[in-house]
Amino acid sequence: MRSKDHVTVKFLQSHKHRQRGFSLMELMTVVVIVGVLSAMAIPTFSDYIYKSRATEATEFLGVMRLREEAYRAEFGAYCPTLPPEKFPTAVGSLDTKGNLVPDPSTTGRNTTLWSPTAQWRQLGASPSGPIRFGYGAVAGDPSNIPAGLGFQTRPDFWWVARAVGDLDGDGTYVMFETYSASKGIYIGNYPTGGAIAKGWE
Repeated sequence: MRSKDHVTVKFLQSHKHRQRGFSLMELMTVVVIVGVLSAMAIPTFSDYIYKSRATEATEFLGVMRLREEAYRAEFGAYCPTLPPEKFPTAVGSLDTKGNLVPDPSTTGRNTTLWSPTAQWRQLGASPSGPIRFGYGAVAGDPSNIPAGLGFQTRPDFWWVARAVGDLDGDGTYVMFETYSASKGIYIGNYPTGGAIAKGWE
């Protein structure tokens, strides 16, 4: 029995000597590695968040395009959601923020439910659930074609739709715009209209 106790004590002593803590250099190395990984991951994660938020605008502008074309097929012209005095005369003069539905200053981190005006009900387009963007559309005939959007090459009835939102709550707005003469979506700063590389500010 004594020899067994002796072996047990010897094992515990040797096990105790093997338990060593991390050195300061090892801990600092781990901290640096975690810091580098965080610095790489946070911007990527932020980009992912803003891209997912911007998807709302591109999807609803696509819905607006379909509704505008369906409206024209039935009534022979496109449906504006903004009053006639807001017809654009040049690129970037579609509207002011306050004319969009909802006003983009009321959207953002606190999402807003859709409350359509009579013009929106006439168009028949409405997003589902809370939204982060304000939306608007203007439309006209060949006599009042806006400059700079490519309508002049083939005069026809036209529409321009825009989404404006502040995706990160910093007071800087991003604009998504599409129109009847093109299937693409233009992304720019609001209100200057200057192009930006990504789908957010």
